[in-house]
Amino acid sequence: MSVEWPSTLRLAKREGYTVVGTYIDEGKSAKNIDRPELQAMIDFCDKNANMVSAIIVWRLDRLSRNTTDYHGTLLPLLSKKGITLLSATEPNSKTAEGELMRNIGVSFAEYERKGLKIVYERNQGISKQVKSEMRDKIEVLENRIEKSFIEKIEGNISNKQWNELNRKWIKEKDLLEIQLSNMSRLDKEFNQKVNDVLSFTEND
Repeated sequence: MSVEWPSTLRLAKREGYTVVGTYIDEGKSAKNIDRPELQAMIDFCDKNANMVSAIIVWRLDRLSRNTTDYHGTLLPLLSKKGITLLSATEPNSKTAEGELMRNIGVSFAEYERKGLKIVYERNQGISKQVKSEMRDKIEVLENRIEKSFIEKIEGNISNKQWNELNRKWIKEKDLLEIQLSNMSRLDKEFNQKVNDVLSFTEND
């Protein structure tokens, strides 16, 4: 927000607009229009259309990443009230080409949101499966170590055989536990980064 807010103010000043309201849905998803500050802005524009000539956003996907909401709700409302939608970081052309570029941008944002969620869910599924297999292997090794100790006590294997087997199995078990720990840590870091991105897209 430290970058976004000054950019929108600079555009307002450059275009000669006076700011009559600011609406920031901090950390909220742009996947739909069910956001408190956005709804407050829509309500203000609906009731005070004579005071509002433009809405400035940092980027269009901060307003909406859903083409249905963008074209079906937001644009018709603004058009009906004679309100211009401006972006502080994207072209604001009123030509057909400019509108095409805007539509592509909103469509890509929606595609990006859905694509990222698919990657996230796929990674979750693969990671869960791999970690489950690693835990199963660790459990097998633990059982082998336990059984080998009983066999040594019962005299079925020599101390030398028991030491050799245990060194091998304990080494394998320790390695798997380190790998499992590292994988869990990397998963946590990856999920946090994805969630940071999805805070603007999903916020589930």
